[in-house]
Amino acid sequence: MKHFTKEHAQTIAKKLACSLREDRAHTTAEVFEGETLVARFGIRRGSRELGHDHLPSELHLRRMECKALYDCTLDRFGYIRLMRERGELPPSPTEQA
Repeated sequence: MKHFTKEHAQTIAKKLACSLREDRAHTTAEVFEGETLVARFGIRRGSRELGHDHLPSELHLRRMECKALYDCTLDRFGYIRLMRERGELPPSPTEQA
């Protein structure tokens, strides 16, 4: 995959069960785990295809991990687990016991 597109961003937002907020220039997608905001990224609107190469950095992922999220080899559960391993999220209550 050379570039991430609006379609990639929309698919990833759906897979991560993001909360969506419509702004003037774009849609803001927010990933929550419980009450904790894990990541936020923008989905640009426009009549022409706009790049979304900001996705990996805003999701705290490597490029190939972001591609895996789009391709279905990484799901929401795996993403949340990865964020916990990287310290983006605190351990779950079951992991603390």
